[in-house]
Amino acid sequence: NRIAAEFDGYKYIRMLASGREQLFDHKTDLRELRDVSGISPDALAKARCILADHKERSAALRAQYGITRPEQPELDEATRRQLPAPGYLE
Repeated sequence: NRIAAEFDGYKYIRMLASGREQLFDHKTDLRELRDVSGISPDALAKARCILADHKERSAALRAQYGITRPEQPELDEATRRQLPAPGYLE
């Protein structure tokens, strides 16, 4: 439910379901207590580029090797309401 990248002393995390982003400066915050995504626009832009490039390269490799993603199951409303509690959905 998340994708992350580490670069130049930063760790970037994007929540896949919500699109929420977090950026931590590991040079000053190894415990990841302070999200600097709002005050480090250059690092945030670089993180987004890194993940976009990764996504593009991954898609090219899947196409090259004929790898397809499995179908996602349809969930009924009762199941969807239960999944956020243990953290499966945001």
